[in-house]
Amino acid sequence: METEKSLPDSLRAAAVRAQLDCILADFASSRATRLGRLLRYLVEQTLEGRAEVFDRAPGYDPQIDSVVRVEVRRLRTRLSEYYEKTDANTHLRIEIPRGSYQPVFVFREPAPDSELARTPTKPAPERRPRSWIWVAAGALAIAVLLAAFAVWRMRISSPATPAAIAVLPFLNLGQDPADEYLADGISEELTETLAEFNDLRVVSRTSAFQYKGKSIDVGEIGRNLRAGAVLEGSVARRGGQLRVIAQLVRTSDGYHLWSHSYEVSLAELPPVEAAIAQSAREKLAPSSSRPASSEAAAVRNPEAHDLYMRAVYEFNQRTPESTREAMDLARQATEKDPSFAQPFVVMAAGESQLTQLQVESSRAGAERAWQYVAKALALDPANSGAHAQKALLAYTDHWDWPQAEKEFKLALAAGSHGSAENLYGWCLITRGRFE
Repeated sequence: METEKSLPDSLRAAAVRAQLDCILADFASSRATRLGRLLRYLVEQTLEGRAEVFDRAPGYDPQIDSVVRVEVRRLRTRLSEYYEKTDANTHLRIEIPRGSYQPVFVFREPAPDSELARTPTKPAPERRPRSWIWVAAGALAIAVLLAAFAVWRMRISSPATPAAIAVLPFLNLGQDPADEYLADGISEELTETLAEFNDLRVVSRTSAFQYKGKSIDVGEIGRNLRAGAVLEGSVARRGGQLRVIAQLVRTSDGYHLWSHSYEVSLAELPPVEAAIAQSAREKLAPSSSRPASSEAAAVRNPEAHDLYMRAVYEFNQRTPESTREAMDLARQATEKDPSFAQPFVVMAAGESQLTQLQVESSRAGAERAWQYVAKALALDPANSGAHAQKALLAYTDHWDWPQAEKEFKLALAAGSHGSAENLYGWCLITRGRFE
């Protein structure tokens, strides 16, 4: 048996790349080109000494990279099938051990009649325990703890930013629990609208929604989220009318900066949301201008808008059944208003979510998601959510990180739509860029 360390680095790399070419040719013949791209990426990263990209800190939750994990598992199975066919004719195996994304290169003794067999070789050195792995893992764990400590110190020592706002979950005060989607939808759309002001820091939906259904002092919320103000309120449906109450509260002393109530129809809800966002923004920074998308919201088809809010509510339940329901509602919204870009973003996100939940084929889901993203961007080229979904697809489907990062930056420049920052953070974590 000859180990990979017995060969000079240049010969070892050449042998690995030659073996990789053979595997990729076999993958291409069986239409496994996507797995081939993933394998080439992983092998090249390892050969170029960037294997740390695939290591994860102790205690890392594997659910956070479920898309990558599923694809690597499929690749591992495909490699095993390849070597079952060619095992007798190869002196090198490229393997991906379970629980790891990093390939290993296993050199074996060649057949007696091969050229390599006639070349004298040194006995394989005794394999020593890879203690450096534990040293590196310990160093990484310390780095993560130091980063967490720095964030904690920053939170307790830094004052709340005056122009920072958190939109808390609105309350459903109507008699029908099914109207919960309205309360959540108003909160989410206000978050998105306020985020369009690039000089205003808006707490993400996921951070703000941890307080849903909880009675906590606004001062504590402000300290935890580093927000100088919170926007909260309620909605109640009475027949065809909605009563919406909104109030802006300063977190330092609980003082009400602004409040207003609205009696509106469902069709009038989008412009009311725009008015609430504008009023809150004027109190925090009067020099800011009105968001560009507010005018579009004011003329949105009311039935399409209602279907879209229902779709977002179902999507956020994050089950296979609710995700499919969300995609169906979003599809109905596009039928009511073909110029509405946001439902296409929901459908693209739904395809990715079904893949993560491991209930749909990743290949077919990605193809449909690309189509939905293209439709959304054709309708709204600056749509932040569409750019974020395109970035995710570029990373998980094409393994094209430069393109993914470019799209994430476009998404954030347009004003962080709901999940853009979360998706960007997830992708950075899987690349080991914890800072």
